Amino acid sequence: MEKTFLLTALVLLSSLVMAQTAVTTTGGTAAGAVGSFSYSVGQPATLNASNDSKSAHEGVIQPAIYRVESISEAQGIAVSIFPNPTSDGVTLQRDYTDKPLSVELYYSDGRKLVTSAWESATLRLDMSPYAAGAYILKVNADNRISTYKITKR
Repeated sequence: MEKTFLLTALVLLSSLVMAQTAVTTTGGTAAGAVGSFSYSVGQPATLNASNDSKSAHEGVIQPAIYRVESISEAQGIAVSIFPNPTSDGVTLQRDYTDKPLSVELYYSDGRKLVTSAWESATLRLDMSPYAAGAYILKVNADNRISTYKITKR
């Protein structure tokens, strides 16, 4: 009984001591047109240092998760996108057809899927081959870019 209790206490104590210690296996910095961020892959680790009047705590970085609710539209590009969310594809509609536009569809991680010229009032984008998730649609007119979020179920 005493051995079981002692062993259990030792395991619990060692897990508390080692809970915030780990080695980062990889990491780096990613940059894009909007900004940059640094990342690491692995468990968080902490380092505590103190003296008589000061203390420092380093290492625990909590991940930030951002949800894009909407992205502002550039002046002069009014586009309707429906249905959104979709299960198979979206239709893009615009009021004017005097200038051709270009349309680009991206995965949410930035990989480009489709580039298409848009010359008529409507354009149908078939999304049936793609997995469910969030996609970014960029519409370019004379170097003015509108960006839209499309959700595929």
